[in-house]
Amino acid sequence: MKKTLLLLAALMLLFALAACGAEEPAAQPVELNTLGDALSAESSYNYAGWNAEHYVYVFDNGGAPYRVVAEMTQELYDAIDQIEFTDPEKDAKLLELVGDLPLISVENLNDGIPSQEELDQLIGKTGQELTDQGFTIWAFVTDGDEEEFTLAQGPYEYIAVFNEPAPAGADTTEAETIRDLTLKSITYDGLSSNCVDIEGL
Repeated sequence: MKKTLLLLAALMLLFALAACGAEEPAAQPVELNTLGDALSAESSYNYAGWNAEHYVYVFDNGGAPYRVVAEMTQELYDAIDQIEFTDPEKDAKLLELVGDLPLISVENLNDGIPSQEELDQLIGKTGQELTDQGFTIWAFVTDGDEEEFTLAQGPYEYIAVFNEPAPAGADTTEAETIRDLTLKSITYDGLSSNCVDIEGL
């Protein structure tokens, strides 16, 4: 009996070790000092935006969405504009141009995601009140008996349901579409393309 139990214990340990070995190792966050550190990091997604003053880059850094900002110049902006989108060496050329730029801002965007409790405090507000708080409407789709609206605020997107459907013929991106509706539910849905907005910098 003891031999059987020991054998079973050994088999369980073997299976446990095998399972651990099959797991993908967690990606380690990259130390970020220059724009090149961010651009060179392995990432499952990335967003970029730039003008003559700033370069903004959002990427997956060790499983968390990071946003980094570097200062730009008109000369660099013009040089980037000369890189052909279809050029197979475009990434290397971009890295050569801006890789040494020091970062002036490094932000883990997970830190700014509101909790569901905070979002629930918005329930009952009108579309106009949400617009006044900085929410914008991106689209809406019919899901069964309800319409789901995609709202954005800052770098984040949300799925919202209002007490009524959108008015007939409403534009999917106009604030007027939700102005008189009352929020029924709202949940966080991920990053929006606003995450690389450079207008407010």
